[in-house]
Amino acid sequence: MGIKSKIWKNSDGFTLIELLVVISIIGVLSTIAMTSLNAAKMKARDARRLSDMNQIKNALNVYYYSHGTYPEESSSNGDVEWSYEDGGDFLGALVTDGHFQDNTPLDPINSTSYPYGYYKYTNDASCGSMIVLVAQKMETDTYYERSADCNCRSWIALRDWAYCEKY
Repeated sequence: MGIKSKIWKNSDGFTLIELLVVISIIGVLSTIAMTSLNAAKMKARDARRLSDMNQIKNALNVYYYSHGTYPEESSSNGDVEWSYEDGGDFLGALVTDGHFQDNTPLDPINSTSYPYGYYKYTNDASCGSMIVLVAQKMETDTYYERSADCNCRSWIALRDWAYCEKY
């Protein structure tokens, strides 16, 4: 009985080394899980932004078929009119026209900044008549879109996402 009691007495708990190894493994696994979760969240927000841009594109086309023209952009800097910029808000014409009701597209993180942009060329010498939709502040490089109709200016080099359509 003396041998059994010595063995039982020595294996009464975990050693400090065993506990540190288990804690280290749990820490590494939780770090990997958090990194994967953050990457998935960024991709989901970018997918939302892309969905918003497609919704805006469809609303602009409906506006065009209803009014025979695209809404004017009123940027104060002569460049892309960003959503919620200078009170210009190119989305305002689409909201007023009833295309968005209360669901105006907002960036998933930066609702007060201007990730969605719009520019309208009207009989431009090099570009003709076309509209350009752009997005910035994309968090991944998964959603780049290039369009042959953007050949008068490299919009994609300036923004994270671009779509051009001649009319």
